[in-house]
Amino acid sequence: MVCEVSSGSPRYDVVCLGSCCWDVLGVCEEYPQLDEKRPLEELSEQGGGQGATAAAAIGRLGGRIAFIGRVGDDTYGRNIVRAFREAGVDTSWGLEVVEGGRSQFAFCVAEKGTGRRAIFWQPPGLGPLSPADLDRDRALDARAVLVDGHHVEAGIRLAGWCEEKGIPVVADLERPREGLDRLFEAVSFPILPEDFALSWSGAQDADEAARVLSLRTRGTLIITLGTRGSVAYTPAGRHHQPAFEMERVVDTTGAGDVYHGAFAYAVARGEDLPAAMRFASAAAALSCRALGGRAGLPTLEEVEHLLHRGEKL
Repeated sequence: MVCEVSSGSPRYDVVCLGSCCWDVLGVCEEYPQLDEKRPLEELSEQGGGQGATAAAAIGRLGGRIAFIGRVGDDTYGRNIVRAFREAGVDTSWGLEVVEGGRSQFAFCVAEKGTGRRAIFWQPPGLGPLSPADLDRDRALDARAVLVDGHHVEAGIRLAGWCEEKGIPVVADLERPREGLDRLFEAVSFPILPEDFALSWSGAQDADEAARVLSLRTRGTLIITLGTRGSVAYTPAGRHHQPAFEMERVVDTTGAGDVYHGAFAYAVARGEDLPAAMRFASAAAALSCRALGGRAGLPTLEEVEHLLHRGEKL
């Protein structure tokens, strides 16, 4: 995919630096205990990974999106590249294919009716990208940037460049990593799931966690709360965005990633904080209607329908 835009405007709405994976997913009536067997009612293979699924969500929404990351030249890597292409994600300059490298792989089983899932994954044998791997001019040719926590040092460098140019940076931070505190401090919108926010801060609830963590970042802290929605903390106060209810939930895999991608896209479009959170919440809810993180990705029209009518879909 090559994005053509008018002279003087950014080539991309969002540039994403993050992880990518190949997912195999199944659905069973009830998750088995050890030494038990259960038949799978559905089986699907599709692209996955935090940043990659966020990027695919932006592409599905109609955004101009480029991805920076690393895959191996194995079967999983080829599948990942193909899935990016199908989602409209530009990988022409940012995705490094490592000869002889092992791409990340995951197997997920979702419980029918609840959307709860168990995930088994094999980390990639590739190592993180470094700041020297970044193409500064291309990476900054965007209205917003999205990073996850997989390439920490590269993400810190990219966030610094963005600060110099006034480009907002959204960060999907889900687990502790070396250097993550510096990345957390450097971005405009650090987004943490509630369980990580509690464990990282030592707090007992999200509001207490926010009071602790907000002292450590210059950005607007957002904590995602699963079925309870998301909450943002700013100097002006606290803003809670409830989750959108869905009549049928198949699988919650990737819903958080979709939230991050949709939020970054809304920021790139100039939406204010409450509107961006509402947009992201609607996109994440719609993504739960199908198996896996990619099969249920919504179009812009579907998100706007849910936002404007408030109907269950």
